[in-house]
Amino acid sequence: MNISHIGFHSNRLHPDADNPREVAFAEQWAKINHRHLSRPQLEYLIPDNFTERDAQVAATVIQWLGTNVGMSFIRDVMEREPKVATWLKELGD
Repeated sequence: MNISHIGFHSNRLHPDADNPREVAFAEQWAKINHRHLSRPQLEYLIPDNFTERDAQVAATVIQWLGTNVGMSFIRDVMEREPKVATWLKELGD
């Protein structure tokens, strides 16, 4: 089966929507789940035959991380666990 890794609100990814963070999250998620990979990332999360709906829900949550609310969620996680911010900085070095 050819699974699409596009969320429920893909209309927000249109260039005129001006949501570059959402686009970045959505495009990266699609990239790591590309059908030509030996094992899509979603298969690690849902190992037993994930469905199109599973993929769509996951893609929606990933896209949401790029919204203002999602970015606030990420910030709150980094404030709660400072090692997350440290780890992210180390990735960039």
